[in-house]
Amino acid sequence: MRSIERDNLIKVFIQAEAHSANRLRVNESTLQIQIEILLPMEHPWPYGFILHTCAADGDGLDCFVITHTPLKAGSIVRCNPVGVLELWEGSEPDPKILAVPDGESTELPGETHSTLSLFLFNLFTHFPDTILRIGEILPASTAWDLIQGSKRTNTDP
Repeated sequence: MRSIERDNLIKVFIQAEAHSANRLRVNESTLQIQIEILLPMEHPWPYGFILHTCAADGDGLDCFVITHTPLKAGSIVRCNPVGVLELWEGSEPDPKILAVPDGESTELPGETHSTLSLFLFNLFTHFPDTILRIGEILPASTAWDLIQGSKRTNTDP
């Protein structure tokens, strides 16, 4: 696994706390909260997006922070990317970066894939027009490649 220096940490804006069905929608440029939405199920781990990135859908790269440490919605957490879950919504790739807070173990729990798959498949049963396909968890090097390839040129805030 790639060794990660402290200056190579990513910053993740937390939109949803673990074990909560609430998710913040924010203006990703200003981080101003626009609305809090209620999903039909709880997130297994904190969820958000990586600051200063732009995915194919125009939003920041999605990120699950795999931790038992409580993280508050609206906070920014410095993390090490440890993998990426392959995911497609219809024919569009929508990968989910997997990260851990700085200082925590970079080993993913054995149930990570099954837990996220169950959450995502159950969530998308509420969106029947979207076909969801989940692939494998790819290594940290692939996560880094995605992050580097999605850097925004404007890094405000």
